Amino acid sequence: MASVGRAVAMLMTLVVLLLAVAPSLPITRALSSIIPFAQMIAFPAPLGCLLVVVGVGVVWKSLSRRRAPLDVVSGVMCFLAGLVFVVFPDGFTTPRIVEVHPASASTLTIIAFNTQSTLSEEDLRSIHARYEPDVMVLPETSEFELSELSEKLGMSGEVIGTENDGLPDDYSGNIAPTTIWVNSRLGPVHRALGPISSFGTVAVEFEDQRLPRIIGVHVAPPLPGLMGKWKADLERTVDYVKAYEGSLIVAGDFNATLRHGALTSLRHPQETANQCETRGNGSWPTSIPSFLRARIDHILISGNLAAVKCSEMDLGSSDHAVIVSTIQLP
Repeated sequence: MASVGRAVAMLMTLVVLLLAVAPSLPITRALSSIIPFAQMIAFPAPLGCLLVVVGVGVVWKSLSRRRAPLDVVSGVMCFLAGLVFVVFPDGFTTPRIVEVHPASASTLTIIAFNTQSTLSEEDLRSIHARYEPDVMVLPETSEFELSELSEKLGMSGEVIGTENDGLPDDYSGNIAPTTIWVNSRLGPVHRALGPISSFGTVAVEFEDQRLPRIIGVHVAPPLPGLMGKWKADLERTVDYVKAYEGSLIVAGDFNATLRHGALTSLRHPQETANQCETRGNGSWPTSIPSFLRARIDHILISGNLAAVKCSEMDLGSSDHAVIVSTIQLP
């Protein structure tokens, strides 16, 4: 029985190591989309720290008691997997080399923030005063309430809410859909067609051809009973990104890290936080230290776009952080 137990432990450790070092393999991509692996890898920092401690403990105990070599190997693999999760939370991502334009080049500041229907006048005032955003992608935000608040604060821009073509047929309305605010300084803007996501997709494009198409999404969470919707949302979003030609920004609440499901197949667009000098922390939940959080809210860019500044901010009653990126336009 002891040998069987060691073999099972060895197999499980090997699976965890593969999830850490090779998230884009077909087998690991499939595992990342099922319970319990989807939930485990959502928090790479805590998972990694735990694996490092367990790995060191197993190796020390095995060597001190002269146990089977397989125990030592399992401990080493556990330690290595933990180290990778901590040091490379998004996997071995390599930012693209994008031509750096002069300091006078045009930029666009975009915010992604799941407000959880708690956006207040003070919250919006804080965002506007601190970042002066060009675009805000706000999952779980009422179009009507955002319009009222932005008008009250004198924010000149257009509010664009989710329509039926951005929602699945079984959308219940219990969770507010995604809404986008666009600063009037970007010029005329109109709706475009984007990939359906469970809690609402908004797609916009501009008459100014230098500006990218912008997609705001809110993907279903990876909970029992919703795993199929979660996986399908991610696949639709990734398929859309791969098929789109031109500059594109996809932002919002993905309820997934870059180690999950279809997102592991993306080489472009890039996570903006991985292009900035200081890599961002996680975005959820704000009740725990930022370096321990899951990075499930994203701003992804493709085409000839480059992120030049990134930051996060905890705000209001939402348990999601505000994530901000300033993006250099071609």
